[in-house]
Amino acid sequence: MNVAVKVEDLFTAAAGDGDVEELAALLEQGARINDTDNEGYTALQVAAKKGRDDCVAFLLQEGADVNQRDSDGFSALHEAAFLGHDNIARILLRHGADKTFINSEGATALDLAVRHGNGVIAHMLAEGHSADRGFY
Repeated sequence: MNVAVKVEDLFTAAAGDGDVEELAALLEQGARINDTDNEGYTALQVAAKKGRDDCVAFLLQEGADVNQRDSDGFSALHEAAFLGHDNIARILLRHGADKTFINSEGATALDLAVRHGNGVIAHMLAEGHSADRGFY
């Protein structure tokens, strides 16, 4: 049985686990920050989906594409808005996340935040302010 594990899968797994040290080690070993895993997700998207603030910040600092989307048009901001990760949405917006992207279902991040009752994120996206009344 051939059990080959691609570095992209290890990289996104580390992002989902919240393991910044492993992300750094894999980058040093040649992992490419914007490559996708076998499911088509980048490490940034996985970290955003799993609520891993430290990993999101680290990946953006290391040059991850804040606006890269999966095959369904979901960006990391879509994931944060859908799942209610306020701080991650704030971090992504501070790094230039495009809040106008429309996914394959015709929804923006704002649409997802409203649809799933994530009012803080909806307010950030609609008004351009964070919950603490400052800008993103």
